[in-house]
Amino acid sequence: MIALRRPPATHRFARIYGVGAYHPRRVVPNDELAPGASADWIRHLTGISRRRRAGDTESLVEMSVAAASDALEAGGIPARDVQCVIVASATGPHQTPTVAATVAQRLGARAAGAFDISTACTGFCYALAVAGDLVRTASARHVVVIGTERTSDLVDPADPEQAGYLFGDGTGALVVGPASTPGIGPVAWGCDDGFVPGRRLFRWAADTLVGVARRSLAAAGVTAGDLDAFIPHQANDRLIDAWVRALDLPDRVTVARSVREHGCTAAASIPLAMHDLLSTGRARPGGLALLLGYGSGLTYAAQVVRLPAPPARSTPPGGHPWTGEELLRRVEAAVAAVGDPGTVGGTDAPRVRWETRFDTDLGGDTLFLAEVVGELEGELGIRLPDESLHGVRTAGDLVERVREQLAAEQLGAL
Repeated sequence: MIALRRPPATHRFARIYGVGAYHPRRVVPNDELAPGASADWIRHLTGISRRRRAGDTESLVEMSVAAASDALEAGGIPARDVQCVIVASATGPHQTPTVAATVAQRLGARAAGAFDISTACTGFCYALAVAGDLVRTASARHVVVIGTERTSDLVDPADPEQAGYLFGDGTGALVVGPASTPGIGPVAWGCDDGFVPGRRLFRWAADTLVGVARRSLAAAGVTAGDLDAFIPHQANDRLIDAWVRALDLPDRVTVARSVREHGCTAAASIPLAMHDLLSTGRARPGGLALLLGYGSGLTYAAQVVRLPAPPARSTPPGGHPWTGEELLRRVEAAVAAVGDPGTVGGTDAPRVRWETRFDTDLGGDTLFLAEVVGELEGELGIRLPDESLHGVRTAGDLVERVREQLAAEQLGAL
């Protein structure tokens, strides 16, 4: 019998290197929804005060590229070193090409494998489990894992019969790579046959998923008392309360509750919640976090992970933190404000990306760039030295110069 070639030496462990996020620009508070669903009633029932809605230019691909770029930046991993991209989503617009394949190309990870996973709200936990195993078996060295949703394409937020008030849009991403110690614990997952309707779903999730969470803790060799954070699927604040009580989590454990600001973002909810905890300093880098998700099927999954370093952020005067994606959107707004008939003005203005060139893509010259910089300076309250603009060719170049200046001004204020 001919033997298969022995695989290369495996990486014994995997960990999360960086986390990124993209939040659509439009904020929808409860009082914008249907008259039959009052703001107080929605908040009392679910804990949700507002959610984000993606605009026409904020596609799954665009949001995924933005979040993945932030995660790669936070983890210090260049896109050329990514060997696989996995996208978890239940709201993809078509079967092929996959969102993952398009995102991989846009990131510049052209040699990477790419595929989508569709298990609704459980999708991210499933994708993370697969990514960890790919790294451990040396099938891929670095894997980008993305949870992205445009639930507003499928559910009318103003229709109480569809419980549209629950859902929001957004994207979260992680980068997974090799480690010398365990950073992603074994997954505890499964599928419950049959459909559980309405209020019975709440009771099923409150009861069944506690056992799943305990299985994942035992598989990782830790207890609830060892945790620094609990990051469950963000579906309902009251359900999160039930899990916290049933797991008997110590008061010092930070509990993610981004559902209050973002609604239920399905497969995006766990990475967005992780990004929220880390970027606001409410979770400790290197600490242990329990992830817990469930979704249609009914599918469910849980795993314990070690949290990565916080996302890279800049802080302008006034103390408000900017992500790279937020600064890029301000570059886009500055381009639209400056305008140029036939190219960048009005409703036909192109969406500005990291690689967008001011000369060939936007048809601008040195004066055009200077005007864009002037708009940015007025918006952010900073002054970019002329010498810092040497070599600025793309929107990404300009974002980096802005971040450097913001960091310099912050240090100067200390």
